[in-house]
Amino acid sequence: MKSLIAKLAIVMAIILLNSCETPKHFFTIVAVDKTGSGINYSANHPSVEKLEQVIKTSDPDAVRTFWFTDISDVSMNAIKRFHIGSNGTWDNPHNRTDSLSVFYRRVNKSLNDLFTSSNTKPESSVYLSLCDLLNNLAKAKADYKTLLLYSDLLENSTVSGVSFYHTPPTETNYEAFVKTLEKKAVLNNLSGIEIIVVYSPTLQTDKLFYSAKVFFWEKLLKSKGANIRFVANL
Repeated sequence: MKSLIAKLAIVMAIILLNSCETPKHFFTIVAVDKTGSGINYSANHPSVEKLEQVIKTSDPDAVRTFWFTDISDVSMNAIKRFHIGSNGTWDNPHNRTDSLSVFYRRVNKSLNDLFTSSNTKPESSVYLSLCDLLNNLAKAKADYKTLLLYSDLLENSTVSGVSFYHTPPTETNYEAFVKTLEKKAVLNNLSGIEIIVVYSPTLQTDKLFYSAKVFFWEKLLKSKGANIRFVANL
């Protein structure tokens, strides 16, 4: 009998330990470039459910943080912030389902507003905007950090003093670009951050996009420790 009680105690202890595991925290930023690329993302923008597939959030008890913003001709833009904590160990799971449902409705409305609002600007302050977003993401106490960026990556800003339209990145001018941009802002260590760039080049933009991707952004972001990948759509 004592042996059975001891075994039951061990099983209960294991169950309690598992139930007390700290839920993972997923921090996701969605940034949409509204500047001069002529790309309309509103027809096929992601839902929050799609974002959760992308960042592989399957645990309903996971902590979720979402920031939504656009990129324009200035270094900082307004951010919509959403956060939901985890369910308590002894909370009713049905309450969690209801809380997530309400949370998703709010987030999806904000996503729709972000992608459908018109805010086209003639200049693109991509670098300075990303410095602000990525440095904040780097400081966050989260297990999984993702930036989902909809952009052609073509820096074209009088604020930063760089235009990839006038001088496209090449193998030889990378250091000069970095030196100019870092006079305005510096990217911190981005280890642990995944950056997903969504953009489908046209015949008119393919050459410039390739130059910006290969000779500047991939090199810069990887040197800071980030993992970066490019996709045409989600």
